[in-house]
Amino acid sequence: MTLSWEAVVGAARYEICYDTVDNDACDGAWQSAGTSTSFAISSGLRDNTTYYWQVRAVNAIDTEYADGGTWWSFTTIDMPLVNIFLPLIVR
Repeated sequence: MTLSWEAVVGAARYEICYDTVDNDACDGAWQSAGTSTSFAISSGLRDNTTYYWQVRAVNAIDTEYADGGTWWSFTTIDMPLVNIFLPLIVR
C-alpha cells in the first residue's frame, strides 16, 4: 500500500499518521516520510479494516496539515488463505 500527496512549497519534510480510529487525530505516532511525497506501508495492516490517514508538511517555522486537516481513509480487503504444498523429497 502506497499513500501519496502533492508537494508543499517550503516543506522541509513530511510526516504521516494512519490508524483505525475515525476521530481526526493521530492516535498512533507520526512517522517521517522525509522529503518524499509518498509513503509505502509494507506490513502491519489488518485484513478488512478501514484506516484513516493524514499527512503534514513540516519546516522550522510551521506545520501544515493536508486539506486543512481533513483525514482520508482506505479499507483493506480480506486476503485469501493460500496453501503452499511442497514436494516431499526422499534421498
